[in-house]
Amino acid sequence: MTDKLQSIKQLLESDSALLEMTLKEALDFVEEYNNDSDIKKRVVEVSWQLRQLKKQGRTRENAFNAYHEEMLSMLTTIAASPLSIVPISKSESIVVLKNIGKSYQSHNFTLQQVNLNFSLGHITGIVGANANGKSTLIKIMVGELLPNVGEVIFPSLTHNNKQLPWLELKKHIAYIPQDLPEWHGSLRDNLHIETTLHNISGKENILRVDFILERLGLTEYVDRRWHELSGGYKLRFSLAKALVWKPRFLVLDEPLANLDMASQMIVLQDLKDLVKSERFPLGIVITSQHIHEIEQIADQLIVLEQGQIVYNGKPKAFKADTENYIFEFTCEAEWSEIVDILRGSPLQSIQRQGRYIIVQFSKNEYSTTEFLTLLMKNGVHLTYFRDITHSVKQLFLNI
Repeated sequence: MTDKLQSIKQLLESDSALLEMTLKEALDFVEEYNNDSDIKKRVVEVSWQLRQLKKQGRTRENAFNAYHEEMLSMLTTIAASPLSIVPISKSESIVVLKNIGKSYQSHNFTLQQVNLNFSLGHITGIVGANANGKSTLIKIMVGELLPNVGEVIFPSLTHNNKQLPWLELKKHIAYIPQDLPEWHGSLRDNLHIETTLHNISGKENILRVDFILERLGLTEYVDRRWHELSGGYKLRFSLAKALVWKPRFLVLDEPLANLDMASQMIVLQDLKDLVKSERFPLGIVITSQHIHEIEQIADQLIVLEQGQIVYNGKPKAFKADTENYIFEFTCEAEWSEIVDILRGSPLQSIQRQGRYIIVQFSKNEYSTTEFLTLLMKNGVHLTYFRDITHSVKQLFLNI
């Protein structure tokens, strides 16, 4: 806790350019170690004021410095008498799938004998091309579909050592589909309704809504309607709606599909930060075709192909013992030029897939530095480069 506080203090004191990120960390700190609703409410208010002054370019004014000092003071007060937390084991299973199978005769598709374990405090990415079973699998997890065979177990959601009835289980599961349902009224009203539906009322309801709005950067949009928001903000609203009542299991189906790069980074980083909580741990499952982005944040990665699991493990652990480097790049040079340049190198293979060029070298014969140096010496300007030696993207490139 002390290290977290020091990190936040240093960022607040040194770099207003990182204010947005730092305030998110401060809000997470307050949520984790504080139980005083008055302090929490004031932290939310001060965070809002600081962000507005920053947007107006008023970071050198006395008002900004006053709010800045007040935020530091409140964080220090919390650290002086922090809430005692008993961490929940990160290996504790929230969902277990046993021999799950689902067939669609009309589509000639079968999800075959899926056995998986999803843990609290972990993000699991499920990747694969369309029509390979990603959505089917998560809909079974959240109760939208019944499997033909197998069972879904929630070991952490029990009462008197018995799994909760399904209607009770659903109260702990949040599901955000790819096609977000349209809502009516303002963003704030919808969040208050959602919180009320989970038996949270009065001042706690108001504080929960205000907190999640500020934490996800939505405070200034509280009066917006559905048609007034971009795709990125609609998703962030759906995330707020899911998180405001603190679920134990969060499932998102293709959340990155309609987002620009900036929105993708914001949403993924928020999920990465929120899953770290020891006080309110949750398990997160994300389906996506954005392999690189999911590999960056996932603790566990699952690849589905034609209804079967072809990889289940840690990101970057794919082909851990490989003796070859595999690089993917694009450049301004012609294909024939690249082939000529690499002809004398210890190249094992080269292929072109769309606008990408894929090359393979033995690790014992060539290094990343040597390869890039060769291209630079020959005047090749790279517009994109990635080392995919341990990326599951290989499974989709026919390497």
